[in-house]
Amino acid sequence: MNTGKDVNPEKGDGQPTASEHKEPPGGFVLQLRLIAAEAVLYGLRRKGWTRRQLANETGFTEEFIADVLCGDTNLALSDIATLVQAFDARIEFCGAVEPKP
Repeated sequence: MNTGKDVNPEKGDGQPTASEHKEPPGGFVLQLRLIAAEAVLYGLRRKGWTRRQLANETGFTEEFIADVLCGDTNLALSDIATLVQAFDARIEFCGAVEPKP
């Protein structure tokens, strides 16, 4: 029976692959992506850079930068670190993580 789930060929266990674990639109992950997009846009404006200049500085492709700016991609922590270094910036975590009511 086809459940519509990808089978991991290396495991052969029928478990969902990472690509199936997607946040629904409007979810928390999307909010984080949009915060990242705003931060990158701010960095570009502050430096006076184009997407191409940021791509050259970071080694990322222009397509990846465009996806970040649209909130269309998940950023790895290493990607965030690379962007922070390119912008000569820092990250501040504000607030507390609270459980859902």
